[in-house]
Amino acid sequence: MKKSSGFILSSLWEEPGAVLIESAMSNTFIISSNCPYGPAELLDMGKFGLLYESNQKDALKNKLIEFSNSVEDLNTKKIGTKKNCIKFTMFRHYVGLNRLLI
Repeated sequence: MKKSSGFILSSLWEEPGAVLIESAMSNTFIISSNCPYGPAELLDMGKFGLLYESNQKDALKNKLIEFSNSVEDLNTKKIGTKKNCIKFTMFRHYVGLNRLLI
């Protein structure tokens, strides 16, 4: 994964999206279907990667074209995704649960 140019998630649903976090931490650019439970939150509604609508004709193809045309913007988006991953760590979930229970 570390040597790839990008990662494509084509799921209809993804729980909890650990493969997206692994991709981000491997410094891999993410192109994902906008399926429930994860991609939109991790990619900040497309700010940090590319989201496409599932089961839409040509949606993935259009995002691949956008990916190939936006080389200068990719590093900024990869860094943003990596920073956004902190919201989804086990420690962050522990802190949130601890606040609720105490």
